[in-house]
Parts: sequence; C-alpha cells; structure tokens
Amino acid sequence: MRLRIGIAGAGVLGRLLAWQLSHAGHAVEVFDPAAGPEPRSDGRGPAGFTAAGMLSPLAELDAAGPEVARLGLRSVPLWAEVAQRLAALDGSGDAARYFRQRGSLMLAHGPDLGAAQRVLARLSTAPAGLPEPRRLTRPALLDLEPALLPGLHAWFLDGEGQVMPQAMLPALCAWAREVRWHWGRTVASTVPGAITLDDGTTRGFDLVFDVRGLGARPPPPPPSFPRRREPTMTPPRRLRGFPPSRE
Repeated sequence: MRLRIGIAGAGVLGRLLAWQLSHAGHAVEVFDPAAGPEPRSDGRGPAGFTAAGMLSPLAELDAAGPEVARLGLRSVPLWAEVAQRLAALDGSGDAARYFRQRGSLMLAHGPDLGAAQRVLARLSTAPAGLPEPRRLTRPALLDLEPALLPGLHAWFLDGEGQVMPQAMLPALCAWAREVRWHWGRTVASTVPGAITLDDGTTRGFDLVFDVRGLGARPPPPPPSFPRRREPTMTPPRRLRGFPPSRE
C-alpha cells in the first residue's frame, strides 16, 4: 500500500526516513526551514553537520542504561548497510565516505585516572555483545594517534564507529526517490495525519513523522527587563516660615 507521508524536519532522522520510505515506494514530503540540503555550520541547518557522528554504544553507558547501549550496538551494522547502499547508488563503491568503524579512544590525563576508573566501572555493566575497554600501552596509543601528548592514560573501545555527516546527509537527499523537499518552510505544529506550517496552511497525510528535535520547541519569549523607574519631581512641602513670606 502506497502511503502519503509527511516529515517535519530534515536533519539526520528526517533525511534517513525520507530515503528509506521513498525507496519502499511511498510518496514522501519533507518540510524544513533550511535553505537547502547542502552542508552548513552557521546554525541555520541541521545540527548533524556540526556533530561528530560518533556511534558509541559502549561509551554511552557513562550516562545511559544498558538498553541504550543495546540499541546503539544494533545501529552500527544498520548504518554500515546504509553506507554500502549509498556507495552503490553513487557508483563509487566507497562506503568509507559515509561510514567508518575503527573503534574509539577513551583518554585521561594522569591526575584524572580516578575519574576514568569510575567511568570504566560504569562501562562494565555493558550488555552481552559489547566488547570491554582495552587498556593501551604508550607504544600502542602512539601507533593509533601519534600526535597525542605523552602521559595520557588510554583505552580502546572496539567496534564503535562514525557516520560522516558532511557526506552522508547530502547523499540521503540526493539519492532519495522522488521526495518532495520543501526547503525554507517552517513547521508550526504536527498532529496525526497533518502538518501545519508557520503561514497557517495545513497539509494532510496518511502518516506524519515529527523529527524536528529541538526545532520543535516554541521560540523563547522576548526577554523582559524590569521597567526603569524614572525619578519623580514633587514640589517640597511649604514649611512654616520658608520660603519667607513677602507679606
């Protein structure tokens, strides 16, 4: 069944949804306030362009639970598949333009060893399937990153990867199938089956995805400052005998 699908937001999730759903045969429209799909880092495009794109299921355990780590672990091969499909579509065969899986490093200065050990204790709660951090010797660290300063404690987090956003995000737009991209259009609100734009127009769809992230928040109210109290001038009380009477 071919569905009419509306997507609010053209960040990482919006572009990925449009690419996947259009190749599944659906009619997709995307609305985003950015001027176009090209990379930009001036605050007027997706935050994904300025993000590192790290896929760090093990490192996420420092601030999240095992379920987040499991989902992150599942996402790594899915992103690898997306990169391979894009490389086939663009004819280059170079999936490394879009995705790399070379592991990541956890580093700590000498005085921060205690803090690093507390982080490692949290990482030890990793669910099955995630490798344990591996302590690196100084020669092993130099072999990976020769520009790093000496005296650092280092651990290698195997299996972690990186999406290359400067290449991945434009490619998801370029190789989506017959998607209608509404650039320069700001979504005011969404409800099931409808997207309302900031000019008051409403578009109906069979299915709506709102993936604007922080872009869905209403604009902050203008700053309010306490009203300046102007000094007031009142005539002084007439004192008996002052000013002197002319009588």
